Amino acid sequence: MKGKTLHLEFSKGLELLSLCSALSGLAGLEGVRLRSERTKMGFSAKRLVLGKGPRPRRGWLQALRDLEVEGLTGEEKVLASIFAACFEALGRPRVFVAPVPVPIGSLEFRPLPEEIVSLPIRGQPDALLPDEPALLLLKAVGAEPARCVEGVVTEASVGMGKEEALCRALLLEPLKEEQEGDVVAVIEAVVDDMPPEFIPVALEGLLRAGAVDAFVRQLLGKKGRPAFEFVALCPPDKASNVEAAMLQETTTIGLRRTYAPRRTLRREEIAVRTRFGPVRVKTSLLPDGSVRVKPEFEDCLKLSRRAGVSPSEVWIEALRAAERLRQR
Repeated sequence: MKGKTLHLEFSKGLELLSLCSALSGLAGLEGVRLRSERTKMGFSAKRLVLGKGPRPRRGWLQALRDLEVEGLTGEEKVLASIFAACFEALGRPRVFVAPVPVPIGSLEFRPLPEEIVSLPIRGQPDALLPDEPALLLLKAVGAEPARCVEGVVTEASVGMGKEEALCRALLLEPLKEEQEGDVVAVIEAVVDDMPPEFIPVALEGLLRAGAVDAFVRQLLGKKGRPAFEFVALCPPDKASNVEAAMLQETTTIGLRRTYAPRRTLRREEIAVRTRFGPVRVKTSLLPDGSVRVKPEFEDCLKLSRRAGVSPSEVWIEALRAAERLRQR
């Protein structure tokens, strides 16, 4: 189980019974009874069945003591001990929690029931007050806020609690090395009332705010009007800054944020000498081991104007200079 993570989503805030039901579905603890129930939304979820006067098992209690959670009694203690035993059985994975569904980044599913893969857990996070025992348990296992789901989902389970509160638990293993990359936040907004003269200014503002790339798509809006869609890619920790810039620099009244895996080539920038002057050249290592070379067009344009020649002439000489440099 080394390297695995546990991702938890809650439809109505943190709720202990749904949490334990979902984990029990993953861990398959001996002595735990699960009943399959149909939700109002039409899909199946598991609910723990606790008899009258439930008593925690010795092994479960030891797992609970290892988490150093005290002060629980009755049914709460039984559920807490089941949670601790499940956590132990799953190999004490790193835990990430999302009160509501978070965007999916680098995520692959092993063959799983379709209703679990596409389960639309939706609800109001504040519909139920967070269970204090659930908060204590998640803090005890070092749970962290989820920002983006990454990994290969090997197992999944949906648990039901009070008032149809749902918890979806995904057990993930790391992506293979050749699949690894970084994850970017994708910030998007559509406008149909923005003068085109202001578009370049807005793009510059997005880049200044931390976007690694920003561009505009032209499309047709819902009322048949020509519209522009602003798209900015940025590191997740810069998303708030880029969102503020998009709201400030464009006429949009709202935007959306998703997360996406990004694969990039290993690249570097070198400077080559030409008879027209120095030119920056970008080199990229392709998957087959070959190298792609691209002179910086702005440098070629500047030097061509100074020398009274075409940009392509400077471009070609920069390519040849870069090739000579690589062959040394």
